Amino acid sequence: MTNAIHYVEVIRDELTASDPKNGSGYRDRAATYIGELEALHQEMRDGIANLPEDGRDLVVFHDAYQYFAAAYGLELTVSMLPHDPQQAPSSAVVAELIELIEEHHIAAIYAEPQFDTSVIESIANETDTVVLEISTTFTDEIVSYVDLMRFNLASLIEGAALKAAHSHSHDHH
Repeated sequence: MTNAIHYVEVIRDELTASDPKNGSGYRDRAATYIGELEALHQEMRDGIANLPEDGRDLVVFHDAYQYFAAAYGLELTVSMLPHDPQQAPSSAVVAELIELIEEHHIAAIYAEPQFDTSVIESIANETDTVVLEISTTFTDEIVSYVDLMRFNLASLIEGAALKAAHSHSHDHH
């Protein structure tokens, strides 16, 4: 989020430098948007802070989430494909993932709409986990950065709730 705020400041300064007569408009709009981003940052922090400690595992499709996990205190248990998300992982990698998911009692795996999810779905079937979406790109429904972050937060909260339910059902066995 601090990066997003920084980008807004850079854009504001560049626009003001190249079009000084409209500078106050750029400054006002940037201030409004930075205020929204700061509020969103707080919303993300609060939302994730309210997740149970053991509901903060992030099992994602590729490693674009390290910064996000670090910024919000999530546990990046595993990112499935360290290099090219378009490439299918080997059977050894899949076996290792299944073991990790079972060991950490993961309830949800996060897929991204722009990548093929067949491998994730087969791992989910094998491990009795649910596939939820997390996104780094805009879609027809997600049209702004704020929408994107809220969508991801809602998905993380849903995953944590599933994990809590999952843990309780295991406690009774």
